[in-house]
Amino acid sequence: MGRTRDRRYLKFHQDLPQRARVALEQIADQDRAEFDAPPNTIEAYLEVIRTHTIVPLTSWFGPAYCFSAASSDQSEITLVTPNNRQVLKEMPEWVDDINHEQPMVAWIENEVALGVCASVRKCDPAEAAGLDVLERARMRGIGQKLATAWASLVQAKGKIAMYSTSSDNVASQAVARRLGLELLGSSIG
Repeated sequence: MGRTRDRRYLKFHQDLPQRARVALEQIADQDRAEFDAPPNTIEAYLEVIRTHTIVPLTSWFGPAYCFSAASSDQSEITLVTPNNRQVLKEMPEWVDDINHEQPMVAWIENEVALGVCASVRKCDPAEAAGLDVLERARMRGIGQKLATAWASLVQAKGKIAMYSTSSDNVASQAVARRLGLELLGSSIG
């Protein structure tokens, strides 16, 4: 679920039954929380969803941003593909995502990825970034450069490049501020 100043967006997994979709839409219609605040009815949403699948006890809420026209010097950025997956040896949690989270870009030093940015959520007409930088490489602007390079590739495909994060991820929100991203609304996951 996402919200902007003007409207809300609900996207459902194909396996979610129609009756659950209708129930979630009704809850969303009753929720009058501000676009940048957590929904007043989060427990009601979770109750409906839990009748159909296992839901973690915690969910996240946070700001969602949009890149304007992104351009970047991509000379230090490498596109990660199955052919060079070995660069992810210190970020193994990304390896299984190479094929379906394209574009995936990495900051490489000494043949090792110190940071990754990839399309972790896709829908028409947008893709949302997932960004991860190893702790030892933080505070060097790597996340900002990766996100900009990723956004440039997404926009070259004619898609909207989005960036969202949880409300408690202060470092990620700082990246969004440094990039000058436009706050669109909020997302709940």
